[in-house]
Amino acid sequence: MERSDRMLYDLCAFDPWAGVLSPFAQLWDPCLMVRASCDGLLVLSRPRCFYVCNPTTREWLSKCFLPHFLGFYPHRSSGEYRVLCRSSKSLDPHSDDKPSYYIFTLGSSEQRCIGRPAASASEDDALAEGSVNTTSYRPSVLFQEDLHFYPVKKQGSNMLMVFNTTAESFRWMSAPATPESATLFEMDGKLVLYYIDEDITMIDICVLQDYDNEVWEFKYKIKLPVADLRLSARSRGYISPVLYEKGGVLISMHSRLVQVDTLGSVRSDIIWSGSNLSITPYKLKQSLVRHTFFPSQPGGASSGGPFI
Repeated sequence: MERSDRMLYDLCAFDPWAGVLSPFAQLWDPCLMVRASCDGLLVLSRPRCFYVCNPTTREWLSKCFLPHFLGFYPHRSSGEYRVLCRSSKSLDPHSDDKPSYYIFTLGSSEQRCIGRPAASASEDDALAEGSVNTTSYRPSVLFQEDLHFYPVKKQGSNMLMVFNTTAESFRWMSAPATPESATLFEMDGKLVLYYIDEDITMIDICVLQDYDNEVWEFKYKIKLPVADLRLSARSRGYISPVLYEKGGVLISMHSRLVQVDTLGSVRSDIIWSGSNLSITPYKLKQSLVRHTFFPSQPGGASSGGPFI
């Protein structure tokens, strides 16, 4: 959750069980965007610069990754934390001019090129076209230790790309017939796709019930309480509902945050005075774990970096 206020930028966490919105960090740069969350660590980005930080301990490091950030994950066998990213085109003068994929290990000084490791020509074509993407609002999802990306249309079918973090290779996974605007999320130990209809009145949720056999099932619909939300037809186009762990949705409208449960009822309605709110679909669990990849900061961990 993000709140902007002039040139300051608050990061807030929403507790769906208590219906409470709480600031936990303040950033000096309003251009910073949340790009990933894992094990109490956040990845924040602004043009040509990324921060990996722990908002609890206020430790941080900065790095200029390649322009296309794709994901952040723990590499369990080595205990390392790694970043997957993509170049706009190949950095190797002896190869084709198509994008390549790179891994940066926190604590290392260099990025490692893995090329375009694909299991088939179809996957290689998608990687070469740069079809694998993320945004702050549609991130990759780390599930069963692999990164999963939002669906794309491929040869008339919906497919989503999966990056195996152990083998460092990509593969297709089938996806249900959802709009290309569908967003991935993890809920109750399952991979979920959710999307809003064209009228911005209904949200559909599909669940990957059988991961190995790629079996998706429609789970339920949430009918948005349009009257309670006081949404005009025009204003509906400016909301971006985000699914949360209990299965309901959060909706931000300027300085207002509304929690809607699975039955379409308003559970909480928060007005954050004088500020605009925007929702990003990340889970954050506080961690006091100290990581050796964070450099010692002159003046202490709280000086410099993304935090005020």
